[in-house]
Amino acid sequence: MPGDVLTQRIIVKNNSGKEVRIFLRVDPVEEKHREFLSRLNLQVTSKDEQIFDAATSETAQLTENTPLGAFKAAGSPELVLTLTVPYDLGNEF
Repeated sequence: MPGDVLTQRIIVKNNSGKEVRIFLRVDPVEEKHREFLSRLNLQVTSKDEQIFDAATSETAQLTENTPLGAFKAAGSPELVLTLTVPYDLGNEF
């Protein structure tokens, strides 16, 4: 709904018994969804470091695998995703 802000936390658990590297990638948006997604804003943070802050239609620097870091065995890094819907988003969507 217009004006809503949705925040989700994603915890990645490393149960492999060894250090692993985690990567993030954003795939390009289909043209038919571009207008709608260009009006929404997505922020992704990890360990208080901002990884992404742009319209959801943008791929920024994330078109290739972007390393989030190496995580030790039994580690559980957390990603925080915040999606913001503008107040002026029209009913046509």
